[in-house]
Amino acid sequence: MSNTIPCDSELLTICEAASLLRIKPATVRDWIWKKKIAYVKFSGRVFIRRSDVDALIQASIVPATTSRTEKAPSGSAEDNR
Repeated sequence: MSNTIPCDSELLTICEAASLLRIKPATVRDWIWKKKIAYVKFSGRVFIRRSDVDALIQASIVPATTSRTEKAPSGSAEDNR
């Protein structure tokens, strides 16, 4: 049995996870309460694995579109705003 924690299993406090996500700790606590993010409860404290934060970020990526929308023709109602 190993006493080391792998880098991909780094445990973060709620405040550290919130800081990485640039959100309030209360939001992270709400996600934990609603089970929207996995957590580790150890010695009465709550931690979030760094890999779970990274997975949340990856799942939230909205890909860029490859084609641009065409501009409305000149003289249209949008030009008169």
